[in-house]
Amino acid sequence: MVWHRRPAVFLLLLAVTLADNGVHIRSEYKQLVTSSTLQWVAGESGTLPPNSVVGAHEVLQAVAGLEDEAATDTTREVVVCRASSDGMWVSGELRPEQKSCIVAFLGARKSYERYQVLENVDGGSRLAWVPWNKFNLVPTGAVACGEGVETFIARRKDESLTGDRFSHHIGQLDPKVGLGKISIVNKSGNVQEFSDGEVLVETEPVRYELTGLKFDLWRKRQSRKPRVLATSVLSNAGSTFPVNVDSVLAYDSKYSVYWGQGKAILKGLPTTVKFANGTLIDEVEWGIPQTQERQEVYRVEYKLEPGTAVNVTLRGNDTVSEMPYTGKLVSVYKDKHAEVRTIHGNRQEEAMLDVRPEFGPVYFITNNTLVPTTFISTTTTTTTTTTTTTTTEAPGTLPAQQQKKQKNLFDENSVHAVKPGDNHSMMSDDGGAHSLKNKQERGFTTAGSGALSSVTYLATGVLILFTYAEIARRIT
Repeated sequence: MVWHRRPAVFLLLLAVTLADNGVHIRSEYKQLVTSSTLQWVAGESGTLPPNSVVGAHEVLQAVAGLEDEAATDTTREVVVCRASSDGMWVSGELRPEQKSCIVAFLGARKSYERYQVLENVDGGSRLAWVPWNKFNLVPTGAVACGEGVETFIARRKDESLTGDRFSHHIGQLDPKVGLGKISIVNKSGNVQEFSDGEVLVETEPVRYELTGLKFDLWRKRQSRKPRVLATSVLSNAGSTFPVNVDSVLAYDSKYSVYWGQGKAILKGLPTTVKFANGTLIDEVEWGIPQTQERQEVYRVEYKLEPGTAVNVTLRGNDTVSEMPYTGKLVSVYKDKHAEVRTIHGNRQEEAMLDVRPEFGPVYFITNNTLVPTTFISTTTTTTTTTTTTTTTEAPGTLPAQQQKKQKNLFDENSVHAVKPGDNHSMMSDDGGAHSLKNKQERGFTTAGSGALSSVTYLATGVLILFTYAEIARRIT
């Protein structure tokens, strides 16, 4: 039973160990927090990530060449690595042409072909080796070897004076052993402990500037969701002459903008966004969507005859836009130092766009019937050159002179909006007297259709009699 349990426990610990690639640094409150610009990358048998953190150099003694050539030393990079020893992360060094991470653990030298290398993601981290001794506290920003146990990446200067040597040896600082000690493995393979040395420290910026923006308009994407924002009725009930009736429609909307997160960028840091010419676009907290709940108004206007009204519906589109961009991210530090790098992101914006009013047909307030326009019927006879035009007034409508004014009135209607840039159209609505719209499209109401048919038949009969009389007169 015990034999079967141990492999399961070992595999579980190995999976947890391999999944932990976050790098932790010491905060000003003496707690470990996760770095946004560093990460541990798994490797084996000498493999390295592209932005490995260099902690030392191997100095190869110069070999004399030709007489006219000066002998120069050559150097090779030594990178920071760590390995899990008895379930504990220990930092060390991956030397050139070596296939394993060399660490000092419990006074002994150990070598691991499976390891993790410290990577500076996209070169976004500002790193420095800060002097330390047993009389000093561990500096803020010190990079920890792991999580939970406060041991930190450190190095000590190589004391070799002759032959091939190293500029430094990378190990770890354990501040809880005595007054603190740094353990390293020297070039001879022996473990050494020191009460002074250097600690790897990451300095975080205090703010960002995103400038030199270039948007990729060809890859812009938009999605729209129509929404009814407000409804109202415009009426001319208390006047005896045509007036322009206006109203202000209020509606709620949401505006949100998000510039993305990106790699190796601290979330929540104050950021100013500018165009290439320096024009300020936005001020945001990086990596956090900036959302506003807005209350807005929209003014509409319609010219109405006495005793008439019209329904208006305000519509708009909840629009989500995504647009890729390229820009220069400037990291500004507390000591006024600044570092610049190019980033690629995707700006997302949510806003209420295409706000426009839609008007229904004009109707009488007293009986909710639609206000008619002048009906014109033209009859052409092929036997003569006479053309007869018959104008018919539906019962209960305005006199012909007022109908002419009413027709001109419809031609003059326009929408006056507060906001520029919106396209407005006058379209039929669905409320109030709109149930009469379908009847109007079929030819007024039933009573109106009967009246029109009677007048039309009478006019046609008179025309036929007149035509026969004219033919009989010419024959005689």
